[in-house]
Amino acid sequence: MSSTFTRSIRGVPEWAVALAVAVAAAAVATVPRIVYDRFYYGGDMLESFVPSWHRIGGELLAGRWLAVNPDAWIGGNYAGEAAYGLYNPVNLANYMLAAKFENLSVASFVIMAEFLALFALGTYLLCREYGARRGAAVLAGLTIPFSGFTLFYEAAGWPSGMMAIAWVTLFWWSALRLSRGRTNPLITFLIGALTVSMGNPYAALGAVVILLGLGIGLLVQREFFRLLVLVITGACAGTAALVTYLPLFLSVDVTTRAGSTGIFNDTFLQPQIGGPAGMSSPSYLPVIMTFGGPVEVIPSLYLAWFVLPLLPWLPWGRIRALFASPGFRRAHGRPLVSLAIITVVYFLFTFGPSNVGMFRWPIRLVEYLYLCVVIGLSLALSLGLARDRVRRRATASAVLIALGFYLAFASSPALTGRHALFTLLVAALCAIAYVAWRTLGPSGLVAALVLGTVAVTAAQVWSLTHYVDRGSRVDPSSTSLLSAQTDRYQGTVLQLADLGDTSPEDVTAGRILFGNEIMASSAVSSINAYTGIGFTEFQEALCMDYRGAVCPGVYGALWQPVNADIPIPLIDYLRV
Repeated sequence: MSSTFTRSIRGVPEWAVALAVAVAAAAVATVPRIVYDRFYYGGDMLESFVPSWHRIGGELLAGRWLAVNPDAWIGGNYAGEAAYGLYNPVNLANYMLAAKFENLSVASFVIMAEFLALFALGTYLLCREYGARRGAAVLAGLTIPFSGFTLFYEAAGWPSGMMAIAWVTLFWWSALRLSRGRTNPLITFLIGALTVSMGNPYAALGAVVILLGLGIGLLVQREFFRLLVLVITGACAGTAALVTYLPLFLSVDVTTRAGSTGIFNDTFLQPQIGGPAGMSSPSYLPVIMTFGGPVEVIPSLYLAWFVLPLLPWLPWGRIRALFASPGFRRAHGRPLVSLAIITVVYFLFTFGPSNVGMFRWPIRLVEYLYLCVVIGLSLALSLGLARDRVRRRATASAVLIALGFYLAFASSPALTGRHALFTLLVAALCAIAYVAWRTLGPSGLVAALVLGTVAVTAAQVWSLTHYVDRGSRVDPSSTSLLSAQTDRYQGTVLQLADLGDTSPEDVTAGRILFGNEIMASSAVSSINAYTGIGFTEFQEALCMDYRGAVCPGVYGALWQPVNADIPIPLIDYLRV
C-alpha cells in the first residue's frame, strides 16, 4: 500500500506538489484563528499595519497614492517609514484587498495566511533545489511557517517580518537556481526586487546574506561566469532599495532613529545560545529580556516538536560515509557550502549583540537560522531513518523529550502542569509517528509529523489564549464601528489620551483609538498615529509616544507659543 502510494506521488508534477504545499499551509494557518479569532490581530498588526493597509488601499482604489499624510505629524511619512513598502506591487495589491474588508481581523488573517503559504512554498522549493526528496521537502514546508517566532511574533503581530522571511526564502530558491544555470536571470531579478522593496530591512539583509553564501559557494566551485551573472542580477535587484529606503535615510536626521549607529548590547530580545535546546518543547518560554520582563510569554524559540526527538533516528553512519565519499563531495558537497555559509552568518547574527546599526532585537533572525536547520534536516531525512538498535534510539528520544520538559520547567516553574501535558503530547505523537513509519513507510511518517504539527499548534494557541480576558482592552476591528464613532469629527483631530488611563470600554467601543486605528474610519484626519521613526521635535513638544499616547500636561502646552519665532499657539499651528 505504501509503495503504491509512493509511486503515485512520484507521478505528480512538481508544480502540483508545490501548490499543494502552499494550499495545505494556508489551511493549517486557519487553525490558530479557529482557536482564537483575534490571533492574527495583535501588536503592531492592529496598531500600525492593518489600518494603514485599509486606508492606503482605499486611496488606491479611489485613484490616489497615499505616500505622505501631512496631518499625521508624528507618523504620516509613509514613504519614509519604509515598512509599508509603497513601491512593491504585491503590497499594494494586498492593501487594496484589505480595503475591501469590513472586519480588519479577517483582513489580517487572510493576508498572513497568504504569506505563511508563500513561506511554505519557498521552503519546499528550496529544499528540493538542495536535493531533498519530496516527502522531506513537504515536511519542511509545512513545519517552519508554524515555528514559534514566525507564527506567534511575525504572523500574529509583526506582519512586515512575516512578509520578509517569505520573500527571502523565495529569493534564495531563485538565486540558487540561477547559480546552477537552471533559471533565467530575469526571474531572480523580479523576485529579488520584490524582496528588497517589500519594506522590511531584514529582507534586504537576507538578500545580501543569500548572495554572499551563494557567491562563496561559486568561488569554491570555480564557477566564475555564473558568479558574475549572480552578482550582476543581485545588484540590479538591489536598486529597488534606493526608492524603498532613500526617503528614510533622507529624513532620519529629524527622527528618533537619528544616531542609530554602532554596535552595542542592551540584552533586549537577545536570545541566549542555549535557548534552541528547547526548540522541540512546545511550552518552553525562553529566559530573555522582552516586553513583559525577563521571561518570554510565548514560545519564541520553538521550532517543531519532532526535531530533537528525531535526531537519534537519523542515519548518521550513512551521512558520514556520504561526506567522506569523493564523488559526493564533488557533486553535492560543494553546492552545500552556500548553505553552511548562510547558516553560520545567521547563527552569528541571532546570538550577537542586540543592536548593530539600525538592526536591533536579534531574535528576529532566529527564523532565518531555523530555516537553515530545516533544510539540513530535510536533506538528512531524505536518506531515510535508521532501523537498527531501536531500543537505544527510543531511549535517546525519550531523554531529549525529558530534557525539553526540564528546560521548560526551569524557565517557568509556575506552568509545570502545562509543561507536563505538552511533554505527554509530544511523547504520544512520537509513538504515533513511529508506528506510522513502520507500517506505512516514509509517506506515513511525513503525514504523522504534519498532523502532529497541526495538533501541537492548536494546543499552543489554546494554552496561550484560553485565559485571555476578552473584555479587557479589545481593540475594535469593525470599520463600520470606527466610522460610526468618528463621523462627527470635523477637521484635524488631536486625541489627548494615555494608554494606562483609558478604560477598556472606550477602546472596545472605538471612542479612544491609539496608533493608526483611526485610519480605518471614514477619512478622518488625525495627528495621533503610529510611527517607527518618529518626528523627534514634534514628539517632544506634545510629549507623544510612538502610538500617539500623550502625557497629562500636554493640554496646557497646546496654548503656548510654538517658539520665539512662531508666536502663535501650538494648537493653531497644528490646525486642530
